[in-house]
Amino acid sequence: MAPKIEKSQPKDKGKRRDFDPRRLGKDDRFVFNLRFDDQHLIYNFITFIVQLRYFAACGGERFIREKLDYKLCLGDDKSYKNLFMIVAFYFEGGYGIDFLIYKPNVYNVGFFIENKWYVVKDFSDLTHHKFTKSEELKYDSSYRLGCPTHFSLIVFKESIINVFNSRDEKSFRNLCVILCETMRSDEILRVISKSLGMNNGEPRQVTLNRRQLDTILNWGHTSGVWYLYDLGFEWDPLRLYTQLGLRDAKECSASLGLALKMDQKFEFYIDKLRALDEHKRRQTQRRPIDDIKGFITTEKWQKMEVMDKLEDDI
Repeated sequence: MAPKIEKSQPKDKGKRRDFDPRRLGKDDRFVFNLRFDDQHLIYNFITFIVQLRYFAACGGERFIREKLDYKLCLGDDKSYKNLFMIVAFYFEGGYGIDFLIYKPNVYNVGFFIENKWYVVKDFSDLTHHKFTKSEELKYDSSYRLGCPTHFSLIVFKESIINVFNSRDEKSFRNLCVILCETMRSDEILRVISKSLGMNNGEPRQVTLNRRQLDTILNWGHTSGVWYLYDLGFEWDPLRLYTQLGLRDAKECSASLGLALKMDQKFEFYIDKLRALDEHKRRQTQRRPIDDIKGFITTEKWQKMEVMDKLEDDI
């Protein structure tokens, strides 16, 4: 039997290695050209995020189970390149930013502008690597100023310009939500994608509700439980519900987002969630959720099916 999460933890015995983004190849760099007059901007953005999800979760191969073990992450050069990816946003006017994403927990750990890397001050705690050639930002990876809640096409554009010009923390947080949170959760992707559209000739603004904010703010708990399970520890969906304050399998699947996509035993988890939801339904006499697959993006889906569903909600 696998050890329980609360009693056993993986050991961090490796030596921290210095990070050098020059080790990353072309396959680890993804570029999105922001043409705000593009009629297919929303479609292209969704396509881009789906592509990022696949490479964050798989990298074209299965690396999660073998290489998330901290002993391997820190001590094995072969696992180095699979842990990071660079996502670049460019648009007319000469503005462009490269974001450094740490794939195992989908964290935006820094950005590159004007030939200089800037990383959050807890970079080494998040990635188990050092980055001595970068300049440390005065802020960390958390939403310490509050999670951004309002988004529009203008906010997206101005956030890139502000980070480019002033290393503005609020704008950096906006871009963290637009990039990382859409990679993590289908529900956040649906909301943010709406903000890229127009309404009666004016940019459409969207606002995150309480549940969506909770989905974002609980990612640390979600990913922590998930990755411990992927390393061989016992996974208890009831414990996950309790930790996240979720009410049913639909909410749990939306919150897990990218995480549920990462493992090949997808049907096993669906059955677990259904069984738990049925148990809670009998206790509360709520209607059962007939099919929660529609709320989860998995690599078993064809890309077009994912985008068709998302565009139906826009």
